[in-house]
Amino acid sequence: MVGIAPDGRVYAPHGFADIETMTIRPNRAANFSAERYAEKAARWREKWPELTVVAP
Repeated sequence: MVGIAPDGRVYAPHGFADIETMTIRPNRAANFSAERYAEKAARWREKWPELTVVAP
């Protein structure tokens, strides 16, 4: 989870390690869908084959 506010403040409660290693993890929010995550991950892997995708 990383966000950047319009004023430039950075929100990264879990740090930047996953960005550095190009690792994608599921966000277990209330509306999480493993099927939708798999669809998105497949699309991301097409663009960035070096991604590491953590299974849901």
